[in-house]
Amino acid sequence: MFPPPPQRSFPDGDAAIRSTDDDAAHARVSAVRKGYLKDPYIQYLVPRSHLIPTRPPLINVGTYVRSEVIDRLIFKWLDLLGESPQAQIELPVNTRLSKYIELDFPEIISKKALSIRKHSALGQAVGSSITIEKGGTVLRSEVFNLFAADLRGEPSKVLQPLESLLSKQFYDGSPSGMLELA
Repeated sequence: MFPPPPQRSFPDGDAAIRSTDDDAAHARVSAVRKGYLKDPYIQYLVPRSHLIPTRPPLINVGTYVRSEVIDRLIFKWLDLLGESPQAQIELPVNTRLSKYIELDFPEIISKKALSIRKHSALGQAVGSSITIEKGGTVLRSEVFNLFAADLRGEPSKVLQPLESLLSKQFYDGSPSGMLELA
């Protein structure tokens, strides 16, 4: 019989939620390493990715299926908008759209922003004019935007700081955008 998995203790209730982001990224690293997925950018988003242990085949298959379903949904969205998925630059699925906004916990956004700033391959993928603000919890480029937000609050208060971006930069009359609530 196998011993029980080690118990992780989390300093606050949200740490367990935030750790799911790392778990998903580690599963993606494993799936890429084993050839289930192609993602040339995951190595830059996961610190010390070469040290991440390979996951069992069932996890790799599950990661592949999840990624494939998300890709197909995005391609379907692009078809509905009249844009050809084949015309999109081959980037991580989240940057295949002409405009993209991601909202997540501050800790997650600042890690992604730091990775984008640190690695030129990521910086080139998300646009040439990148600005990082508010201690790394906001990243803006012409097509890719990251914002820290706790979506458990009242929507009018949580999303109020994004109002100017959503009305001016993101919605310029072109419907080809996506808002991801991570």
